Amino acid sequence: DRDVTGVQTCALPICCRGLLTASLRASRSLGGDSFVTLAPATRFGTTTLADRITVFCNSRADCTPLLPVVVELTRRKVHVELILSGTTSSADADRVRGAANDDYLRVRHEPVVATSSDATALLPLTGDISRSVARALQESDSRLLLMLGDRWELLPAATAAVLLGVPIAHLHGGVITEGAIDERIRHAITKLADVHLCSTDDAAARIRQLGENPA
Repeated sequence: DRDVTGVQTCALPICCRGLLTASLRASRSLGGDSFVTLAPATRFGTTTLADRITVFCNSRADCTPLLPVVVELTRRKVHVELILSGTTSSADADRVRGAANDDYLRVRHEPVVATSSDATALLPLTGDISRSVARALQESDSRLLLMLGDRWELLPAATAAVLLGVPIAHLHGGVITEGAIDERIRHAITKLADVHLCSTDDAAARIRQLGENPA
């Protein structure tokens, strides 16, 4: 669980430990950025957490790495508002409910599926996603929005959080996918995020190059 040589090969428990440590920093100050590198030097904090976190999950590919994080947060009695958007299914919702502490979990299954990859089909959906995330953040009174990756759906979700003044924790920023729109979206989310949880030292260096300063 200490191998950080691969782009996204860091052990998920380390992801969770980094999030648990960093979430308090984000909840304390909307203006101050926190920086966490998922590396062997990552220390497990015993501080009190932000007690309400919204997790944005866009696909089954997101649900798999985020599931252990959600499970650990609910185990620690953090209220998690889980938004299952995009191409997620009811089976994904059942999988999370079966693993997490149901007393501290609320699942919103609100899939948003584009009929094509054309911009004219995608653009109207951005408003749907923003409204969905804004409603979840306001109704749950969340102190943090957690998201992973680089899908286009993250942009409207992050926009809602920024406008509402809710800090964002972003997992796996700083990764390179040359020639793909994913990279532009990932870097944009990095600039909007307050907490950066990355998988390699190279990814951490790229985040610094984007002007994000370690706490």
